[in-house]
This record gives sequence, structure tokens and C-alpha cells, in this order.
Amino acid sequence: SSTEMPTIAAITLSPQIVPRLAALLSAYPGSRHGNIETRGLDSRFAEETYVETNLDVTLQREIQNGQVDLVVLFGNAGDGKTAFLQNLTQAVTNDRPTSQQRLWDRRLSSGRMLRLNLDGSAAFQGKSANDLLDEFFKPFHIGDEHATRPFTHALAINSGKMLEWLEQRTSETPFTESLRASLFDDGVDVAPPLNPRFRLIDLNFRSLVGGYDARGTEVGTQFLNNLLDRFLGSQLQSDQWSQCQRCSAQHRCSAWASVRTLRDAKTGPRVRKKLGDALQASHLRGEIHITARELRAALVYIFFGMHDCQELHDNPELKPAAYWDRAFSAAGVASEGRQGELLAELAHFDPALEADSILDRHLLLYLEKEGADAFNGLASARRRAFFEWDDDHLSELHLPADSLCMHGAKHLDRFRRVPVMTEDDRSALCRDLCLGIAKLEDLPEVAFRSQGLPLRVTPRTPTESAFWVLKPWDRFSLVAPLPRKVEGLEVLHTHVLLTYKGPKSMNERLPIGLELFHLLLALKDGAQLTSVAQEGVFAHLDLFVQRIAQEDVRELHAWHPEREEFVSSVRIELRNGRQTLIREDANA
Repeated sequence: SSTEMPTIAAITLSPQIVPRLAALLSAYPGSRHGNIETRGLDSRFAEETYVETNLDVTLQREIQNGQVDLVVLFGNAGDGKTAFLQNLTQAVTNDRPTSQQRLWDRRLSSGRMLRLNLDGSAAFQGKSANDLLDEFFKPFHIGDEHATRPFTHALAINSGKMLEWLEQRTSETPFTESLRASLFDDGVDVAPPLNPRFRLIDLNFRSLVGGYDARGTEVGTQFLNNLLDRFLGSQLQSDQWSQCQRCSAQHRCSAWASVRTLRDAKTGPRVRKKLGDALQASHLRGEIHITARELRAALVYIFFGMHDCQELHDNPELKPAAYWDRAFSAAGVASEGRQGELLAELAHFDPALEADSILDRHLLLYLEKEGADAFNGLASARRRAFFEWDDDHLSELHLPADSLCMHGAKHLDRFRRVPVMTEDDRSALCRDLCLGIAKLEDLPEVAFRSQGLPLRVTPRTPTESAFWVLKPWDRFSLVAPLPRKVEGLEVLHTHVLLTYKGPKSMNERLPIGLELFHLLLALKDGAQLTSVAQEGVFAHLDLFVQRIAQEDVRELHAWHPEREEFVSSVRIELRNGRQTLIREDANA
């Protein structure tokens, strides 16, 4: 008897058009489809890809329960303020205004009125923005702060416009003082608004790339993951990418490759985690505020590029760069159309700027087998390995887990976890940073054998001898200042504070950003700084060291290379009511 082979239907490939890709490209201003999604939830795509946060849920509940009289959302353009209020209104009234309906009133089921101003920075219907703000805020200038009003006002406004409105007023009220305090404070250890029924929320403090909420002890990336799922259309009943499986351009379409990667049960979660690390590093570096618009645009560029289906079909030679190159590369083919502050920040952390001889040798051998250009391909291979390799890949090469890290972010996790570290871990980190500071100057090894932090004192006349003072370890402490907790608002720090508390109520503070944090820990581990300019990074550090080195100097230590194992000390002691200078030599 003969065994019949099952018949497998061949898939005929033909040019396909996926509307989802064109919709995604509209969220990136640099593409020819872009810059049409800048006004809230007015488009279907914006509505489908809106992600609710804990802040959305919190304010919806408080408004429905009549706990809030005023909500003011302020911050930068592109922070998602208009979309936030549109979604909030939809949740509490089952109706949603468009952004053109700047002023909007609806009655809630509780009987309270909800009054909206979706853009307090703009004029409307012949009235200036300032006149509209005067009318909108009028009920709040006078009244009992404990009184319950029969209405709720909600406003979205840019911080600059709110400041302008405050400056043009001729008189202050408790309400305007509360607005001004919310606008100018740094968000750390600040008292809540004067009225407990006001929610004055600065979205500059919000971290959309992951952060700590009021109850959290770990940094998550829930918003980022939910946004990527909505980009993929995971919440929709039909598969938005089904046509890609029959498309003749699928082998050179980077968007389809990204979709398959993000959907992959093994690789997808790792790619998302690594991307979350890169985005959080951009936040923690403290140079930019990542707005909702900027984040959406960057994700679209990284995973879906700039070319739609028709462009691929019209040009058979077109092969866009892969997502790992678009994430970090600031030069070459992968940087085509690259724009925006967030993408510029990501380029600072390019894994291709790092080097590891064992890892690079392995990648070069792989490229040689594939017939790829080793010189240009190594950078791309390092970026791909950063995203997709797991610990098993590295263990096979007998490499530690941190061998594949972003440039200048080897200690990212340690920096990120400062707010939730145990007291012992924070003290150990504080000591490591202090040792890094000490090793900025050329001190002999014997200086580090004492119980304290050695800080070099440079005499006016050059000499072969080294002089230093010792500062007790218990005078140093480390904290990570987080913005004031607002229920539902995820926050993440941008620096840690190294504090020196000396005698006589002396208090010196040094803000340490991610870049300086990384350099100090590298110095502590024995790294040597080259001729790379670090003047900006060390500007505050030099002043900090000078002040604490000169404070309460009553003992000076010295060392000379002719007597390598001896340390001399000179100190002032009070004996019989007289200050006495004492010199001692000790074997180190």
C-alpha cells in the first residue's frame, strides 16, 4: 500500500496594503503621513490607541463621587492633556467632545455639572484666552475651602500660559497663590493645594516610561506595554496584520518584522523590557521630559519606520533598517528622517559605543559566516544582541549578564532602584560614590586604608607629596528625591542627592545625575578618565569637594613617594587651654 503525503496549500504572495501601518505612521511627524494626530482623541486611531493610566481611573472615580471641584492639568505641549480630559469626559458622561469644542458643559448622573476647557492656552469664539480663564476661575477666588460646590471644573493648559495669566493679574487671592505654588515648586516635599477639593496636577512630573506610584515598590512599564499592544491592535477583534502573511514584500518589510518580534512569546517580552530600560535611561538622564506625543512618535519610528506598504511595492530595492538600528543609530541609513528629543537621547545610550573583545569576536565570526560587512555590521549586531539575547547566550560565551549594556548605563538598575533600596544597600552605594569622588584626584593607595573618605588638598606650590583630609563616613547620606505623590500619578526621579552633614549645622548637597553616577562608580572600580571633556559633568562636584574639604580642617595627612608605607599627620589639639600642633608618623 502507498502512503499518501498530505497536501499543503501554497500561499500565493502578492502586493498587499495594510491600513494599520499608514495609521501608525501618522503619529510620527517626520514621515510624509505624519503630524495629523496632534489634537486629542479626534481621530479613530488616536481613540483606539489611547491608554488609560491610574491617574485616569483615580480622577474618574473622584469626579463621579463628587469629591473634586477643580482639576487643572498643566505641563508642556504634547503631554496629552486634551486627550486626557476627552477620555475622562467619555468615562463620566458617556459623551466625548472634540477638541474644537473648547468649552463644554454636561450634567453628571449625580446631578453635578461638569464644565470643561480643553485648551486654556487658546482663544475661542472671539474671546481671548485670558478672558476665558478669568471667567473659568472666577468661582474659586472667594469661598470656603471646605464648601462643596455643585459643579466640577476641569482645565487643560500649558504651563507658560498659566504663568502669563497669573502675571497679568493685579491682585492675589488664596486661589492664585495655590496655582502659583503648584506651578513653581519642584514637586518634592511640597504641601498639597490649599483646598483639598482641588487637583492641581503638573504632568511634567509624570513618567510614562515607568515609575513609582503611591503604593509601588518597583518600576513597571505598564503604560509602555499597553501602548505597544494598542499599536499592534491586540485589543481589536480582527488581526490588523493578517495581510502581511500574503505580502510579496514581507521579507524586506521592517514593520512586519517588528510585529512578529513583539508578538513572539519568547523574544517579545525581552525586547519590550530592553526598550523600557532605554526609555527610562532617557528619563533618568534628566535632560528632557518625555511627553505622550514624543513617546508615541518615537515608538512608531523605532518599530514601524517611515515607509508605508505602497512605497515598498513601488521600489523593490527599498529595504528599511531594522528596529534595533532605528532605536539607537544617529547616522547612516537607519537614521533617515530621525527627529525629536527622545530619539536624540536614545542615541547617547547606543550599545554599539561599548566594546567587549570576547563578545565582539563572536559577533564578527557570525557576520563572516553570513557574508555581511563586518566593519559596518558589528554595530548593528551589537544593537540586535542587546535587545534579543538572553542570559543563556552570554553564559555560553562565559560572559557576565552586564556584558551587553547600553553605553554609559551599566549601573542603570542601581540608579533606578535608589528610592526603594534598603538602608544598608543605600549606605553601600553612598560609600561607593564617595570613593569615586576621592579617586578623581591622584591619591596614594595608603590614603584609602583609613576609616573615612580621603579628599585631596592641593597646595599652591607643586610638590611630589600628597596631602589629604579624612571625612567620617557617617556624615554622608544618599537619597533619591521623588516628586510629591499624587494618587495615580507615576513618577521617577532624575537625580540622586549626596548630602554631607558637617558640624556647626553645615549642609552640602550634590545632585548626581545618571551620567555622573556612572562615571563615579567606574572611577571607584579603577577606571581612568581619558582626555574626554567632562567639565560640565563635574562642575557642581568640584565646588562640593572644595567646600567639604576646607570645612573643619583640624587634621592633615601627608605622604611622600620616598616613604611609600608611611603616612604623616598634622593636627591641632587643645592642651592645657592652648592649641598645640602635633605631628605623627605612622606605618600605613
